[in-house]
Formats: sequence, structure tokens, C-alpha cells
Amino acid sequence: MIPFRAKERVHQYHGFAILGDPEIDDEVIVLAETVTRAITVRASGEVAEYVEHVNGLRAAAIDGERRKTLLQELAEPASNPA
Repeated sequence: MIPFRAKERVHQYHGFAILGDPEIDDEVIVLAETVTRAITVRASGEVAEYVEHVNGLRAAAIDGERRKTLLQELAEPASNPA
């Protein structure tokens, strides 16, 4: 989960999925969906760019107790409604 207040390291332009693990699989593919078409990426250099992009997203993400705390804060009703 990436909170809105997180420092943006990379921008997410469109959805995509990485199928396979590039560290152990020579046939990893990326499936990307844009408004007008689906794209299948197989070139290792391009797959590496998607992996790097995911790592940038993960750097801004929170999990575990930090995520739990944020979700609890968001679920609490405001103490002074406007």
C-alpha cells in the first residue's frame, strides 16, 4: 500500500503484471494494459525496466504495523467534523 503522503519515487502510468521471476526464469514476460491496447514485453532489457519500476513503488510502500496503524487512523471518525 502506498499512502498519498508518501514521496513519489516513480509514477504509475498504467497497470502491468510481471509473470515469472527474472532472477531465476529466462522467459519472464510483462503484460501491460493501456487504454487502447494490451502489450506483451519479452525483451530482457525492457522487463528489467518494469522490475526497476516495481522496486521504486515498493520503496514508497508501507506494510506490517505501519500499514495497520495508517488504516486504523483512516477508519477512526474525525473528532471535529466540519
